[in-house]
Amino acid sequence: MPNETGKFVVKDDLAIIFDDLIKVIVPSANMDMTRVDEVINADGLYVSPGFVNIHIHGCNGFDVMDTTPQALSEMSIFLPSTGVTSFLPTTMTTPLDSIHAALKRIRLAMNCPFQGARILGAHLEGPYISTKYKGAQAEENIRRAAFEEIADFTDVIKIITIAPEELPPDSNFIEQCLEAGIVVSIGHSAADYDTALEAIQRGASHITHLFNAQTGLHHRRPGIVGAALDTETVVELIADDIHVHPTLQRLIWKAKDHNQIVLITDSMCACGLGDGVYELGGQRVTVRGEKALLDDGTI
Repeated sequence: MPNETGKFVVKDDLAIIFDDLIKVIVPSANMDMTRVDEVINADGLYVSPGFVNIHIHGCNGFDVMDTTPQALSEMSIFLPSTGVTSFLPTTMTTPLDSIHAALKRIRLAMNCPFQGARILGAHLEGPYISTKYKGAQAEENIRRAAFEEIADFTDVIKIITIAPEELPPDSNFIEQCLEAGIVVSIGHSAADYDTALEAIQRGASHITHLFNAQTGLHHRRPGIVGAALDTETVVELIADDIHVHPTLQRLIWKAKDHNQIVLITDSMCACGLGDGVYELGGQRVTVRGEKALLDDGTI
């Protein structure tokens, strides 16, 4: 639970009184068991606030880019079973009209009284990224950043992932996003340390899935990872022990202020369903065990 400064702390010997919502949190010794209908013993477990997933492409057989109107609703209903109570549906690098259509669906969903997790807005991952570090994004849909292409959706887009080295010369795209209240995140990028640092100094404050689909840490070429660890940026981390080795996760924990690390799933429609063949942004993905791979072997 958060303390008086807003930082999360672990506290023991507490009781939570709730029905649909939490009513009060009191010391267990002060709990009057005769005034509740049911007692759930969580001894040895953790009870936490609901998680916010700021980077998720799909789950339970549904994808953010699905044109079916029930996709976002079904995702919303499924997510509380994973502890997530609010999220940012995340787009893929698809044709621009497809992205616009997805943002319109997300806009509608933000105002719908879904039964599950709340939709807070969108995370726009691409199409303004690097072909060299495209990851699981479709190269043919990558394009140069132009703020006028997203200007009608500033009420929906909360985070945008970009490759700063791909911005047009003299571009003020980062500044335009900040003025519109959009968080700028560096990701799917071949930027070197100096380019990443310049973008951060201009206002980019997040790093999309640190270490993945970006320039890594080398002792003579610090890259995006070096810029992330050397500044106050907030970093996303996929902590599944596949995308980032546990040793590196521990080093990130030691290098960054803990409030600057955001765990994400970056999950696709296969989340919750198990092994099989699925689709992500129009690309075939095969899931076996803990790994989801494109046909070319990309995680």
